[in-house]
Amino acid sequence: MDKIKIKIIKLGKQSHEYLFKRLEKYNSKIFKCEIYKMNRPKCDYEWGYKFETLEKLLSEKSEKNKFDMCIGFVDTVIEKNYFGKRLDKDNNIYVISFYEIDCILKDKHIDLFNYMITTMYRYITRYKLQITGNDLVHDETRGCIFDMCGDKRDVVYFCQKPIICDECRNKINNHVHSEKYMIMLDRELASIKPILFDRIINFIKSHSKISLVIGIISTIILDLISSKIYDVFFNHK
Repeated sequence: MDKIKIKIIKLGKQSHEYLFKRLEKYNSKIFKCEIYKMNRPKCDYEWGYKFETLEKLLSEKSEKNKFDMCIGFVDTVIEKNYFGKRLDKDNNIYVISFYEIDCILKDKHIDLFNYMITTMYRYITRYKLQITGNDLVHDETRGCIFDMCGDKRDVVYFCQKPIICDECRNKINNHVHSEKYMIMLDRELASIKPILFDRIINFIKSHSKISLVIGIISTIILDLISSKIYDVFFNHK
C-alpha cells in the first residue's frame, strides 16, 4: 500500500512547536508528511476562525497535485469550539485545534502528541476509505478514535489508549480494501501510549494504597543497600 502523502500546515506561530519536530521523526507505514507554515490571518470567530475561512485558506495551499491530504493546525478556537473538522466535500482537507485540549491533557498527564497523532489517524482513515458524513462518529464515549467528544474533556479517553470500537470496525470492514489498512492501523494505534512518567503518575493516583506499600518497601530496601555499601567501603573497624 502506498503511503498517504499529507501536507501539514501550521497556521501562525505554534505554542507546541516541539510536536511538529516529533511528527517529522514519526515512523508510519500508513502516511508520510511534509510540514509547512503560513501566516495567521485576521480572526473572524472570536479569537479564532470559521470553517469557511479555514477551508479557503487551506484549499489554496493544499497542492492537491502533490499531496493526498492537507491538515492545518491552529492554537486558537475554531467554529463551534470543535477540536477538529473535515472542511471539504472531497474528504481531504481538515483542521485540528489545540485550543483547550493542551490544558485538558496536561491536567490528566497525557502526552499532547497522542492527541495530535490519534486525531490524524481519525481523519486519515476517513480519507483512505472515503467515508463521508458522520457514518463512523458516535455520541457514546468509548475510547474510540471516532468518539464524537461533544465535550472536549472526553478526548482524554481516546488519547490514552486509542482503539477502534466494534461498531466502527464492523462499518469499516464493509469498505473495499480495508483489511490490510486495518491491520496496519491497529498496529500503529497500539504503539500510542502514555509516556513512562505519566504512566507512573496515573498508576499512583489510581492505586494509592498499593503505591504507598511499594514506596515503604522501596525505602526499606534502599536503606538496607545503603547500610551494606557503608559497611563494605567505609566501616573498617
